[in-house]
Amino acid sequence: MKSKLLAVLLLVCMFALVGTACADHDGRWVREEAARRQMTLITINQAREIASKSFASGNVRIKEIELENEADDYPNDIHFRPTYQIELVHNGIEYDVDIDAATGEVLKLKRDD
Repeated sequence: MKSKLLAVLLLVCMFALVGTACADHDGRWVREEAARRQMTLITINQAREIASKSFASGNVRIKEIELENEADDYPNDIHFRPTYQIELVHNGIEYDVDIDAATGEVLKLKRDD
C-alpha cells in the first residue's frame, strides 16, 4: 500500500516538474524561436499601444499581457504564430485582445464574459 502511494506521489511530482519546465511564462521560448526563424517581433509596449488604440475613446487599463505561440488558435498551416494575449479593461468592461507579434495585426478583440 505504501509503495503504491509513493509511486503515485512520485508521478504527481514528476508531472508538476515537467509542467513547470515546459511553461513559458515570460515568452522566452517564443522570442528564441522567432529569432531562430529570423522574425522581428513588435515590443510589448507596441502591443499595448495597438490594443489601446483598438478603442476609439475611453479609459483602457491593461491587466495582463503574455507572449505565446498561438498556432492552434490561428491555423492556416502555420506552426508558429507569436501572439500577444492581452487582458484589458475598457470603461469597466473586460476584453481579451490577441495581437500578432510579428505583424501587429489585431487577431481578436472580444468582450470577456
